Amino acid sequence: MKKNILILGAGAVGLVYGKHFSDAGHKVTFFVREKYLETMSKGSVLYHMNTDKSLKKPIQFTHYSLVSNFDEIQQQQWDQVYLCFSSTALQSFDFIGFKQAISEKTTIVMLQPSTEDYQHLSNIFPAEQIVEGMITLISYSAPLATETVELPGTAYWLPPFVPSPFSGHINRRQEIITTFLDGKMAAKSSKSVRTQSLFPTAFLMAFLTALESSQWDFITLKNDTALLKQLIHSIDEIFSALEAKHKVKRPIGLRLISPLVIKTLLKVAPHVMPMDIETYFEAHFMKVKDQTKLYMSNYLATAKSSGSNHSTLEVLNQLT
Repeated sequence: MKKNILILGAGAVGLVYGKHFSDAGHKVTFFVREKYLETMSKGSVLYHMNTDKSLKKPIQFTHYSLVSNFDEIQQQQWDQVYLCFSSTALQSFDFIGFKQAISEKTTIVMLQPSTEDYQHLSNIFPAEQIVEGMITLISYSAPLATETVELPGTAYWLPPFVPSPFSGHINRRQEIITTFLDGKMAAKSSKSVRTQSLFPTAFLMAFLTALESSQWDFITLKNDTALLKQLIHSIDEIFSALEAKHKVKRPIGLRLISPLVIKTLLKVAPHVMPMDIETYFEAHFMKVKDQTKLYMSNYLATAKSSGSNHSTLEVLNQLT
């Protein structure tokens, strides 16, 4: 059965999901601010890097509708709502008003891997109405500074063998997974996305903080022995705090993190990714810098409240 899908946020992630859902025959609507209605009404351009690494084949995406207020949302019955914006946007969004515009039958899909975000959302919606997911694609506004394209748009890459995990009420969760598979995007069931994403997200946020302090230059970070040691110690402090708070152990693979492992990742990543990864990191994550700082502040607060050591983490937090 085809779904009536509402996507909150028409950025790099929302547009990709919307295009794939639309291609599968689902009805897609974007909720955007009124000032973006005219631009969005003209259509959007995407570049699918799995089949177009050189960004030579722009894809026109026009098969969607737009709404900009809760009254318009209330006029339809929605099957699925995807929250495709940052954690800081989620925390400030008027979900009280939004809840009045949708029914309890609507599944809310949160894609922010944050315990704090889930707590915020579950204070408003019943837990059984929420499905938690994790974004595994890479997308960005093209062109990057090192790229050229025929038309500005959104470039994206779906990493092979990395399905998006989803957890929550079994029937709602399965419907979301089916919708992703319909759209030719890999997805799988997870016992708990929050637990699964807890430590990888913490690693990424600490890494981004260190990389930004290195001017987003892989070689600079790779050669900065003192900063790498500080990064490793900070990650360990975050992990220890998360273990104490959530009563879970860090994954075996993340117990092996060392300066050598970080150096190896910095050396290999540019040869694995289809885009200029350094430029991508700077362009994309500077846009959501407030989200990175929010996560890092939350990690520091968790460490302090749990009584865990946080001296190195506190210094890392002050670098950017």
